[in-house]
Amino acid sequence: MEIFAAVLGYLFGSIPFALLLTRPLGIDLRAAGSRNVGAANVLRTAGVAPAVAVMLLDTLKGAVAVLVARRMTGNLIVVTTAGLAAIVGHVYPAWLHFRGGKGVAASAGVFAMLAPYATAIAALVFVGTIVVTRFISAGCVPRAPERRSVCC
Repeated sequence: MEIFAAVLGYLFGSIPFALLLTRPLGIDLRAAGSRNVGAANVLRTAGVAPAVAVMLLDTLKGAVAVLVARRMTGNLIVVTTAGLAAIVGHVYPAWLHFRGGKGVAASAGVFAMLAPYATAIAALVFVGTIVVTRFISAGCVPRAPERRSVCC
């Protein structure tokens, strides 16, 4: 059961919604913009509406992985592992040669199911930071040592 939940989580997470929604528009995200298969690159290359759709779908796939695992078992470790597998699937999808998105939206979906109040507070801080600074990257956590943003 545990392995099945993790595999399902990975499979949910590895659905490349960004690529699937931009391909009909004639855009190959792996060759355009930042070459990243994520919502920020969709925003750069395809516009606001497709980017919002990708962000929502990527968030949903993380949430669905947790919800399905929760229906399978009440074991929090299994449920959390399925959510983690969804994030890994988004970042390292097998069908895209293990080069996916950054995992921010998928992580948000997982965390929204595991810790909804903490996720709501984090989302408010994220949106508030973006509104004040007008930079999506400012809402993301920088990583050391090169100080680049994690999500964008």
